[in-house]
Amino acid sequence: EMMTLLTKNIPRDSLPTADIQDLLTDAVMSDSPETCMAVMALTSSIPESVITVARKRSNREIVRLLIPNTEERMEDEKEKLKREIISGTAGQLNKLPKSVEFDYNEKMEKM
Repeated sequence: EMMTLLTKNIPRDSLPTADIQDLLTDAVMSDSPETCMAVMALTSSIPESVITVARKRSNREIVRLLIPNTEERMEDEKEKLKREIISGTAGQLNKLPKSVEFDYNEKMEKM
């Protein structure tokens, strides 16, 4: 939400390209699609280095935001990884499941 408020009030031409690229990289590293969408509003093109970082982080939602029409390609990669895991040729890090964050405190809802 904070990034959305900041980017709404910043004119597109006021930031240097290098700064926008740094912001995009940081947004991808945050693994937050909302943050990426907010920063993407500042630019019309996504640098290849930012896309590379997104692919390395393997966050499907962010990759979909940065590269439209990637669903088919991602499904192909998923099937390829599945075959590699079954055949035993996948790397050790690809064999581990991704972690999922969860709250430690039980949230109370209004009754």
